[in-house]
Amino acid sequence: DPSVTERERETFVALLAALARGGRSWIVATLRSDYYPRCVELPELVALKEGAGQYDVLPPRPAEIAQMIRLPAQAAGLRFEQDRATGERLDERLRDLTAERPGALPLLEFTLEELYRRRSPEGLLTFAAYEEIGGLEGALAQRAEAVYAAQPPAVRAELPRTFERLVEIGADDVALRRRAPLDAFADPDSRAMVQALVDARLLVTELGEAGRAHASVAHEALFRHWPRPVEWLESHRELLRIRSR
Repeated sequence: DPSVTERERETFVALLAALARGGRSWIVATLRSDYYPRCVELPELVALKEGAGQYDVLPPRPAEIAQMIRLPAQAAGLRFEQDRATGERLDERLRDLTAERPGALPLLEFTLEELYRRRSPEGLLTFAAYEEIGGLEGALAQRAEAVYAAQPPAVRAELPRTFERLVEIGADDVALRRRAPLDAFADPDSRAMVQALVDARLLVTELGEAGRAHASVAHEALFRHWPRPVEWLESHRELLRIRSR
């Protein structure tokens, strides 16, 4: 949260450390993977998680993905439409598509949010709405465009240079994600563009070699379904091929 100062963060972690080492308290905390690189900015927090103090949550299995989809919908009084021709329910399709694609949880999140916005007056999440947003990957493009449109003009102007650092061309001429050091986005407007995309979970961050933080796209579908990077890639493909070689 940019509203929290560095001094406030240090004080908060110092309090956690005092409680954890006082012998009378248990401290349980969670941290999203895309914020994990920020740990290195707080040595006391790094020390607290050493040894048996850290537990990595593994990717969910199909049954767990099904619970992620269905249980919140049930709690909200929502239902998933069933295809009359095949008998398949929309939640089943979402579960299967997410389970077969590594790293697809951000896509599922975007899709469910868009389906909720397009729910029927009776609280039905429909196949028609699913097709309208372009399926599991189309919702991602709509979210990306909304994030882009919300930025000031100077920040939007940094999007092409952001793409340049985060994409490369593979041997089969397909656009692939590329990890870029966060400190490569030194310009304030460039950093603001990256941060907006991270906050929207369109980019993720991780620790690279020597504890250096890197950014990359959450899913390469962004390069295939968001018109802005699609157009940019078409006009810069040869340059990217040369760089890859």
